[in-house]
Amino acid sequence: MAQSPERVPWPSARGCHESVVVEDKMFVWGGGAASLSGYGMAVPCLSRLDLFSVNMLSEEWNSHTANSSETPPPCYGAAATYIGNKIYSHGGVIRWTHSAQPDEFVSDLYEMIIDEMRWRKVEIRGIKPTGRCGAAMCSVDGKLLLMGGEGPLPLERKHPQAEYKERTYSRGEGYNNELFEFDPQKGCWSPVCVAGSKPSPRRGHTLTAVDEKKAVLFGGYNGDDKLLNDLWLLDVEKKAVLFGGYNGDDKLLNDLWLLDVER
Repeated sequence: MAQSPERVPWPSARGCHESVVVEDKMFVWGGGAASLSGYGMAVPCLSRLDLFSVNMLSEEWNSHTANSSETPPPCYGAAATYIGNKIYSHGGVIRWTHSAQPDEFVSDLYEMIIDEMRWRKVEIRGIKPTGRCGAAMCSVDGKLLLMGGEGPLPLERKHPQAEYKERTYSRGEGYNNELFEFDPQKGCWSPVCVAGSKPSPRRGHTLTAVDEKKAVLFGGYNGDDKLLNDLWLLDVEKKAVLFGGYNGDDKLLNDLWLLDVER
């Protein structure tokens, strides 16, 4: 890079932050500071007013001040992506490290108009995903797809196909494999139902759009002290492909499946 960490502006060291690439810029904000302890942080999370962008062509960092009073709360493990000229951020967890106060899982959705550097809390119509961290989100066909995460298990099922896995060390909290879609035009979340097999409950995975109709999910953590390396392809239009994975019996798989959701 052309700049040096000793020069200002430069983001401080952090983990479990958010980063979104829009054209020739990468935006970075949030996360936690200091040393990692498992998935958590040793000190409180960084403020989301701590917003930076790096120009991938000039290789220079810039700091920004959000022009809004509706800035997302300081947290880590949120999911983020963009549609057009707006960046979206959902969820995350606020960890009160030096307090007896329990972790606070965020369920709100925020959008930032890139040209104006202005955050806005999105008003949701109807149901919305519960608070969570470690979920993954991408944009497909002009809509947001949100999958999985870790947080409080819902008292009432909000997704007809979802599976939940409770954490052994924290009752009432765990992992899910919920798949939700957000329509910016309607301002509402909707559960997405798929045919056939689907990824197991997890957090810390990736969900990447490969075109306007497909998204790829990879890896994550399922709470059994195991990191996952399974790969899933979601085709929101017609078909999905599954290859390989691990079945829990010390056996890696190499079978190939094609799912036609129109049948």
